Formats: sequence, C-alpha cells, structure tokens
Amino acid sequence: MARVRKGLSYVLGDTGNHENHILPINAMQLLAHTGHLFTGGRDGVVKVWSLDRQPEAEESPLPEEDCQDVNEQLLKLETAILLTLLQHKSLKCRYDSLAVLNRNTHFDWINDIKLVDKDRLLVTALADLSLKLIRLDTNDENDVHKFQNVHTDYVKKLSLISLQNLVVSGALDGAIAIWDLKTLKPILHFQNQSGKPHLPSSVYALANNQSNLISAGGPSNTINVYDRRISREGGANLIKRLVGHQDNVRCLLMNSDYILSGSSDSTVKLWDMRNFKVYKNFEMHDDPVWSLTTPYALAPGLLDGNADFSVFYSGDKAGNVVKTDLNYLSLYVPEEEMVEPTFSTSDLTVVDEKLGLCTLVAKACSPIVSLCVEKDTSIFASTYNALNRYYVPDTRQMAKYQYYRTCVDYCVNLDAQVDDDHQGVLEGTTTDQSDLNSEFYDIVSHLSMDTNNLDIQSSFSNYPMSVTNAEGEVDENAEYNSMFLCINGGPSTEFVNAYKEELKGLKTQETLTVDKTPVEILLNPIPASQVISIAFNSEAIERFPLSPKSIVAKKMLNNKRWMVVLYHNGDICIWDVFICQVIKSYPSKTGSDKRLSDDELKERARVMDQIAQENQTLDTFSNWCEVEIRSGKLLVSFVETSSPNVEIYYDEMVKLYPFMALDKNEPAKEHMARASDDERYPLALIFLNSIFHQYALYELKSDEKAREELRISATKLKTSGTGSEVDLSSVSSTVEETKRKRLFSRKSSKANVSLLSAKPAFSPAPSVSSAISDLADDPLTLTETSSISDQNIAEDSILKLILQNRQKYIDFYGQNGSKRVAPSEMFLYSNDIAVNGKDEGSLYCPFIPVMKLPGNLLIIVFENSQDLGNYRDVCSFHLDEITELNYPVQLNSTKCHLVQQLRQTLPKWIGNPILFNKFPQKEWPKVAFQLFEADYSKYPADKKIGGKAQKKIKRLPPLESSLKLTSQNMLRVNKVLLYVTEKFESRTSEMKEKKRPAEWLELECRGQILEPTMTLQTIKTKIWKSSSDIELFFRRKFDS
Repeated sequence: MARVRKGLSYVLGDTGNHENHILPINAMQLLAHTGHLFTGGRDGVVKVWSLDRQPEAEESPLPEEDCQDVNEQLLKLETAILLTLLQHKSLKCRYDSLAVLNRNTHFDWINDIKLVDKDRLLVTALADLSLKLIRLDTNDENDVHKFQNVHTDYVKKLSLISLQNLVVSGALDGAIAIWDLKTLKPILHFQNQSGKPHLPSSVYALANNQSNLISAGGPSNTINVYDRRISREGGANLIKRLVGHQDNVRCLLMNSDYILSGSSDSTVKLWDMRNFKVYKNFEMHDDPVWSLTTPYALAPGLLDGNADFSVFYSGDKAGNVVKTDLNYLSLYVPEEEMVEPTFSTSDLTVVDEKLGLCTLVAKACSPIVSLCVEKDTSIFASTYNALNRYYVPDTRQMAKYQYYRTCVDYCVNLDAQVDDDHQGVLEGTTTDQSDLNSEFYDIVSHLSMDTNNLDIQSSFSNYPMSVTNAEGEVDENAEYNSMFLCINGGPSTEFVNAYKEELKGLKTQETLTVDKTPVEILLNPIPASQVISIAFNSEAIERFPLSPKSIVAKKMLNNKRWMVVLYHNGDICIWDVFICQVIKSYPSKTGSDKRLSDDELKERARVMDQIAQENQTLDTFSNWCEVEIRSGKLLVSFVETSSPNVEIYYDEMVKLYPFMALDKNEPAKEHMARASDDERYPLALIFLNSIFHQYALYELKSDEKAREELRISATKLKTSGTGSEVDLSSVSSTVEETKRKRLFSRKSSKANVSLLSAKPAFSPAPSVSSAISDLADDPLTLTETSSISDQNIAEDSILKLILQNRQKYIDFYGQNGSKRVAPSEMFLYSNDIAVNGKDEGSLYCPFIPVMKLPGNLLIIVFENSQDLGNYRDVCSFHLDEITELNYPVQLNSTKCHLVQQLRQTLPKWIGNPILFNKFPQKEWPKVAFQLFEADYSKYPADKKIGGKAQKKIKRLPPLESSLKLTSQNMLRVNKVLLYVTEKFESRTSEMKEKKRPAEWLELECRGQILEPTMTLQTIKTKIWKSSSDIELFFRRKFDS
C-alpha cells in the first residue's frame, strides 16, 4: 500500500450567498411540502433556494365526459385535442435568485445529494472521495459531519433506502457501500463487477428497489443487479447482468418491478424485473442521455415504494428535455379506462409497443446535467450556463387518445386477420424460461430494421387521408413544426403542431413562454425531412444564470505569495495567498455579471499576463504551497516537505503587512520581544499558528487540567498507603469509579448530535492512557483518551502527541511525587512568556491578526497517496469555528466534535509548530561569490563620487584578506555590505558617523546595481545566470 501523506488546504474565491453557483449544478432535491429547492454544484457548494410566493391564476381543467362507446370517446378526444392548445398547470410559487442560503463545506465537486431523515438532513457525494451529512434543521452552518472513509476515488452517485434509514453510494473506484445514517459507517460494501477484465468497474449510476436489490451502471455498458442479502464472496451477490446498452450507462431509476436506464448510446430502456428483459425501448434522443427523473423522484435515483414510471423525463447532451407519457401503458392504465379488458398478455404487449407520447419540453443551448420535477407543474434543468425552470405540458389527454386509437386499430386488424393470427398462435413455440439465468440482450437495439412498419403500424391504412396541397396533390415541399417525438426515433407519426405557413397569422408582438401552436392529428405519417422540431417551452419561465465569478486562469508570481487570477467575467485580481486577501483588482469593462466568450477570455488572458509582468518580483523561491484551480476557486495546499521553503525577512514583512509589526502586538511589547530587520520567518509557521492559535490555547488549558488531575490522583494513592510511587492499575480503578459517579450526576446536554454518535466508538482495550482520570468540566481532556487503545490512535496525529505527554506526566509523578505539578511539555508559538516557556526579550513571533483573515475560510485536512484518485477530505471546518473555541467545550456539541476531529486528524508536522513551537529548519543551498572593489576607470565621466570621476575617485580602505566566500542563498545584499565594512583595514568617515553600510555603499553585478534586499539566490538566477562563482563589485554610491 502506498504511503499516505497528510496536508492542509484552504479555499480562496467568491461564492456569494445571494447568487447562483459559479459552476454547473450536478444534483437537485426538492422539498415537496415546502417547495424549497436544494442544489449541489461543481463549485462544492450546497444552496437552498428560497421561495417568492406569487402564484399564478389557476386554470380550470377541461371537464371530462363519461362515454361508454369507445369510438364516440375517441371522436370526442380528437375534437378536444384539435380545438384546445396544449395546456400546462399554473405555478404554485416562484424562486428568488437573490435569497439563497449557502452551505460552503466542500472543496471539490458535489456529484450527488439526497434528502434523508424526513428531509431534515442532506447527504452529499463528493469528488474529494467522501460523503458528508448536513443538518438542515439548525442555523449552525458548521453542523456538518463526515462519513467514514471507504472510497478511494470520486463518489459519483447516491441512492436512498428510506424505510431502513440507509444510503447507498457508488464511486469511480467501483466500490458500492451501504451506510447506516445513525453511525455514518458502512454496514456493507462490495466491488462492482465490470464483466470483462479490460473494462473499468466504475459506478456512474445507482438505484435501488427500496428493499434489498441494488442496480449499478457505468462504463461497462451493463446494468448489474445485486442482492445485498447474499454474501459478496466471489461476487455471489450479483444476481443479474442486464446487457443491451451500447455505451456508458449514465442514469438509473428503479422501483420494485422495473428499472429505467439512460445511456450515452442515446437510448432509454425500461427493464422488466420479472424476467430481466427489456420491456420497452425508447429512441427519442439523438444524443447521449445524461439525466432521468420522474414526478416521484425529486432527484435521479430516488424513488419511494409506490413510485412508477408512468411519466418520466430525460435530458441529453444536446440540451433537449423530453417528457415521455406512459400513463396508458398496460402497467398503469386505470381499470375503468381499459378499452378491451379481455386482451391477452400478448395482445397487451403488442399494444404497449406502440404507446408512449414523447414531447420535447425544452431545448437548452448546452447539455442537461441534471433534472428535478415539481410534480406535474414544472421541471428544473441544470445546464453548463444556468438553472432553468420550464412548464410541464399536460399530455394525458393526448396519451389517452393514443391509447384508444391504438387499441381500436389493433382490434380492427384482429378482426381482419383472425385466421392468420390464429395460425400464428398454433405455430408459436413455447417460451423457454431457461435463459433467465444467463445474460440478457435487448435484441431490438442490435437490429437496424425500421420498426415503424411492423406490427400495428399497418392499421393506419384504414384512414386514406394524406398530406395534400390545394389541388389535392401531395405537397412534398411543405414544412411542419412539431414538439412531438416518436419513441422509435425521429418526429412523431401521430401528432404535429401545424403547417408552417399557417403560423404567420398566429404571430403576435407578445413574447410567449410556451409555444401556442395548435396540435394536429396525423392519419398518415409525414416524412421526417418535412418536420421541424420545436419545444413546448419557447423560453424558460425562470432562468438563473451561473454566477460568472469562477476562476479560469492563474499565474503565481516569484514571491510565491501573490497569485494573479482571471475570472469568467473578465475581472482580474491579485490574491495574496498568505493573508487570504485580494490586494489588487482590475475589473472587466463589460461588467461583473456577464460570462465572457472564449475569444473574450483569451484577450483578457493576455491582459492578465501583462499585469503579472507589471507586478512581478525578483524573488527566487521554491514553492511553499501548491495552488490549483479547483471547483472554480483557488485551492491552496501545503505539506510537510515543502512548507519550510519560503521565509520572509522582518523588514519586508512589516513593509507589506504593517499589521504584523512588533509594535502592533501588545503581548510582544509588554514582554519586550525583539526583532531585527534581518530576522527570517517561515511563512508556513506564521500561517499555521495564526489559524490554530486559539486551538493551541485550548490544548494548553486541557494539558494544565490534566497535569493537575494526575497530581491529585497521585496524592490520593499516596495517602491511601500505596506508597510514594503511582500504581497505574490503582489509578485506573479510581478512574472508573470516578466516571461512574459522574455519569449518574451529569446533566444531559441540549446540544445533541447523537445522530452521529459524537463520541468515537473506540475499543476499551487497556493501554497506558487507561490510567488517566476523567475531567467533568472538559470531557475531551481525558474522558475520550481514557478508553483509547494504542491500536485506535493514528500514529501521525496530535492525539498521539497528547498521549505521549500524559505518559510523561505519569512518569514524573511516579518519580518525584505529587507535591508539585509536573511542568508542561507544551511551549506555544506566542509572545506571551506565560505560554511560550521563554524569558523577557525573546524573539518576536509574528501573527496574521484573525480579523484580517476571512471568517468563512474553508480549511481542509487532507490525505493523499498513489492509491487515491484525489485529495481525501479527512476533516474540514471554517476558520471562525477555530477562533471561537474556548476551554472547556460542552459534551456532544459541534465544538466538542471539532476538537475530537482535530486531535485525530491533524498530523504531527502541524501539531509540533502549534503546540511545541517546533518547526523544521530548512537547509538552504550554498552560493559561492567573490568581492572586488569597483574599477572606477571604467565608469563614464558623468558618474562621480565625492565630486570626482574615474581614476580621481578616492578608493575605499583595502580589505584585510581576499574575499572569496560561500554563504546560504538567502543572504541579502545589505548583509554582504556589512561584512565588507567589517573587513576594511581602517574605518571610513561614514563608519565613524555610524551610518548603515547600505546607506553609502552599493553592490554591482554585471553592471547592474543591486537592491539592498536582494538575495544571493536572486542575483545568481536573475542576473549572474551562470554556475560559476558570482562576482560582486562594491563602491560608494554615486553622487545624486
């Protein structure tokens, strides 16, 4: 197994509370009883959309008259369809794009979301390899809890087993896990099977039957059906493999009887779970199908036990949203509306093959990423550019007409061909059920014949009408608009909207949201070449464009702190990743609310390069952090090996960040801390201690309390006659007795997160820490550690460091008795001598003031290895959660949970600098250089020193020895000049006046005057540009 490394990341970028996502929405959920819409985006944000209740006037539904005669009913339906425009229901509410709530708790794509526990909780599936649980019934935005780590690649899909309070997850690593929502731990996980060794087992789509069957689809083009009751050993839980799709299976819906699948092969298939065969095939799309949903499925893959597929919606890569009405399929037709109750199963199958009314609901300008339906009123469609809302057409009347007409035609054909049909039945073979145990193929999808001319299509010949012109001749040049599609592909052969020329008189100056073109019933099909597809919605009733604030390009400057970024709206900013602030802005001339085209972005990218050159510095550092564009924002990450790579001199720090100066720090002034201009500070050391200082103070208080409690325990043991040394087993028994007493006297906490079992379920195996007593006012100080065995502690964690300290304190009392408290092992990075273990006048410790950092800064502790497909989020929190920590915390509170997580996940390389002020010193490379006094004769006559030029210039005192030196590459020019003056054989007048060398001396390299703050590394890289020793020439400054 590859070595796992831990690091720290934080996210910089714009995700406004009162605007749309900055990247496309991958998943949606709708609260049916309130109408609130939840969206999870590729920007890593969950948004809750508020409602602006302005209901439209209700439209009266058309009265339905009872009619016993089928032909009469058919005639009435035909008349109603021809006389009435295609209707839609009125909206119950509208959504306010400026009133949304943010849950910004993820640093990477949210691939799926599911409402659980009666809509009080939301589960998210993430590209950071994790799942998270967000509480919705609280105002605490930070009430977010992480599932146990199982997946090693992007978690793509979720499926809810609501009655059992379980969630199923599927990921690109092929793992399928079933989670208990009470413990956030998997009760079962197994590997998806691709069927062929060369095919990946990744899960792209996931669904379940609300019981024990789980279906999964992916790049293997198959749908695997698993039974979770069967052992996973040897893949025995795979009960069927459904084969028929010719490309990736992208979306799945499932109930107790059927599976509905959408694929990149542009087809949708309805699979019968009774025989695991395709019951019906749909080819109304010409492009890959990316999304499926139903009125019962408030998001793809989520169905309740009573859900059916009588109506479903599909979205494709071309931006088409299609409604398919199957209300009169034999599976769903009401008994009272059946045309012929005596139809046999084979008769019903033949009729069902022709049923399915497909309507093009809308056509967007980019792919449909996800769909969500508001019952039968409206549908939300997420695209690459916006979140669109469309009316849903009411097609039930047309579906009923299609059903009646198909049945009548079929009956006519039966009467005319009764002898042939009877003969065909006699010659038919008995169905062989033995193939139920094999892989099943949808034969229809493998055939190239035109199925429109098969079966009952011939019934249309009973109607001799055809499309003709005024002279009664067939007009082969006529064009028709149609929003209806055939389930077998192409335009509908049954319905069309109108002859195109007839629309001229219907046009008005009013802009219509839905197309008002009348519907015509075809008695003979029109050639597909004469039909132009139109959508029911001519435009979205509500459109929420994506916010153009996603970052599309970046460039790091040489100082490794400033990052120039380009936003999608053309704005250019310079972020200081050290203080997490924008320090310069260059707004776009087109405005901040417009997303630029690719050509416009290319032009702004050239401007960005110019800005980068204008602000470039001469520094030459290795990276102390990695900065990448993730989810439209900057993800800044650093790890142990690279964190010491960049240091900043005190004088430069004060110049750039005056709020970090010593005189701005009250404890530093009080304790007379010292700082010189040439003192260097690692950026990572300052940053880590700035964000974790309050947590470090918490641990110091906890450590103080632990030392006192251990002293008291040692005293009790001594007075009870056990001797002067601490008996660990006796301490342990005392601990347990104390715990029992406090357990029955402790008041219950109202801050209850029992859903998550805030206290980790560690094994109570005996260990060194079992000798530690409980602290009633700080449940995290020792209560948690008293039941943790060494096997349950991550070796690379702060908790390991804390327990090592506890053991040292136990050893101290065992050796020295309990008369005095053991000295603390913790010495914080601080200017307060009470906590830093130093004397007055110690070296200054600079901090970034907390108020200068954004409180909502998302910070992530991650782990990564070659076995993982991405950074894995092991703990995440916002900065204000840390800065608000105070000792002690309440048991089972979110702050209690946070401290637990920090102790268990923060690696030692972060724990050492924040708890012990231990930070690795970088071994800087050495640079060789030689020093010479300048040859004044080579300067032009106008260059004068002391009023004299060239050879008349007074030379400096000779040096004591030849100056061929080697020094670390961070040495600055002003230090070199100081060294030169120290090597003069005699003192100059400037030296007698105690002037600083940089005030009157200068260094040159290749004729270029060097700035006093320039380092040897910069000189060698930017000016000398050679591997040989650097040659530096010193002299007095020229006269001004």
